[in-house]
Amino acid sequence: MTTESNKPRIISMNIDAKDLWDNFDYWVKAKKTNIKKLCSYNPDLNYGTVTQNRSKRILPSLITTANICLALSISVEQLINIETPDIRMSPEAQLVQDSDRYRRIISFLQKAPEKLDALETFLDIKHIPAGGGSTHKLLKAQM
Repeated sequence: MTTESNKPRIISMNIDAKDLWDNFDYWVKAKKTNIKKLCSYNPDLNYGTVTQNRSKRILPSLITTANICLALSISVEQLINIETPDIRMSPEAQLVQDSDRYRRIISFLQKAPEKLDALETFLDIKHIPAGGGSTHKLLKAQM
């Protein structure tokens, strides 16, 4: 006997194909990849299908959607969510994110705070005026 409390819950949702593919583009860019590489990460993801669906703004099949999410390492909810995360980074944080060289330097300095202190002394900076904290704390927060 089925009672009201154990019936499956049906969620009604309208998913706009344009929004889904705009969100897809956001995640591809955020993951610093492209569609060809993305399809190479998951052999079950067909490059032709993805590019055709994207260019024609057609909703992908459930299997294709799942494979896209696997390749991007995101949840289906993140892919179909109409609003992309609002990430605002300082120019310095963006520079670090975009540069392997700066990431290596910061990684090294995080492991050796005494060298960061010496670097701050050499550069004659002890605090970042806007942040009110040490550079070491700022660099740790950005990583």
